[in-house]
Amino acid sequence: MAVDKAVESAKQAVSPETVVLEASYGNVTFTHGAHAESYDCTVCHGDGAPASFDLDKATAHALCKDCHKQEGAGPTSCKECHVK
Repeated sequence: MAVDKAVESAKQAVSPETVVLEASYGNVTFTHGAHAESYDCTVCHGDGAPASFDLDKATAHALCKDCHKQEGAGPTSCKECHVK
């Protein structure tokens, strides 16, 4: 249990609440904190220490949109995520 608390503490120390992803169709405000509470870091960041990473259109759609469809929750249409 102490390990779980240490991991959660580390997440909170480095995990931003929101991340704004710049996109030509309109920026996406990603609720990183809410997702970090529900999912393990490796779901999006892969193995190893979580860190920032380049997120191109194909990767963002594969990670975000496809997960939202699979989970049956979250936005899946362009205008629900992209705000001009």
